Amino acid sequence: MKKLNLFLTIIVIFAISFIVSIGIKYLYSLIVHGTGVFGWQSAFQLSLTLAIVLTIIKYLDGRKN
Repeated sequence: MKKLNLFLTIIVIFAISFIVSIGIKYLYSLIVHGTGVFGWQSAFQLSLTLAIVLTIIKYLDGRKN
């Protein structure tokens, strides 16, 4: 996997997981608490973790083949 492809994979996974995480946290806050509050810190942490872990898994899977 080339460095540019690896970087683009991290960015795409981070963006998708960040948007989904923010949406879920917003809807949870709206439904349960009645306020529309975002959980920026936890959404950012989850997205960063998913981006790193899923990219490493994809990289290692590509090296096996």
